[in-house]
Amino acid sequence: MADLIHEVELKTYEDGEAICRQGDAAEEMFFILNGEVDIIRHDNNSDKNLATLGKYDCFGELGVIQEGPRTADAIARGDIQVYSISREDFKALLKEDKSVRDKIMALAASRLDDLSVKTDVEVDEDWHKQTMDSLDKEQVAVTTEEIRSEGEARSHGNAALAIWLGIFIDAIPESLVIGLLVVSPGGVSLAFIVGVFLANMPEAMSSSVSMRDNGLSLGKVYLMWGSITLTTGLGAMLGAVIFPPSPEGGLYYFMVGIEALAAGAMLTMIAETMLPEAYEMGGSVVGLSTLGGFLSALLVKII
Repeated sequence: MADLIHEVELKTYEDGEAICRQGDAAEEMFFILNGEVDIIRHDNNSDKNLATLGKYDCFGELGVIQEGPRTADAIARGDIQVYSISREDFKALLKEDKSVRDKIMALAASRLDDLSVKTDVEVDEDWHKQTMDSLDKEQVAVTTEEIRSEGEARSHGNAALAIWLGIFIDAIPESLVIGLLVVSPGGVSLAFIVGVFLANMPEAMSSSVSMRDNGLSLGKVYLMWGSITLTTGLGAMLGAVIFPPSPEGGLYYFMVGIEALAAGAMLTMIAETMLPEAYEMGGSVVGLSTLGGFLSALLVKII
């Protein structure tokens, strides 16, 4: 709509000058910047002043909408200035902005009713219907706000898939660590179990909701998280079978590398996906929530 400003033309008319005449082809509509305009209709050798429009009023929209002749004269009362907009630019505006289209539709209906009341000639019902149908046929494109909303919805859906992928990549080395802990002398601690739960459950809930909002079926969502569950189980079994309880030497450093890989995958996902999306959707409370989650995991570790 901002581009339309460059297409608007400022015109000046003197007192008594005709801005447009009844029966002329409607090539533009007008917005009064200052001054007044008399709308005069000629019927049966008589002239009738339908309205006197003032500052910020508009006129000429009926002919532009229907692409028909003008229904009345528009005569300047005193020296005036008006903005004019061509029929093509006006229809482009209707397609771009639904709110403008709805207001113009209401204005056109009001003007047609007013024309019927203030003149001796009844407004033909077919002409009334044709004018309103002309507005209905204008295919309204998405507005800037709708584009932004759609982009946000898609970005949330992509973020959900990114979170799922991050958890999937993290699950592979993490499951090997779980398998190693199962056969280790100390076993799997409660802190580890709670920590894994606190880390993965909110991620799964958030991305599952985003997946559903993005149009994924419930079956696909269950399938995606089921694949992570299956991968984690198989990885834990593999880790318990191939790694000794107390790795030494090169094997020890290999296991440290696997744990570092798991931590790196998690940090990458948090930094690139979770924190930006969380701040976009939750605002400044994200900082305190992140701190609370960290302290919760630390508390579990201490206990």
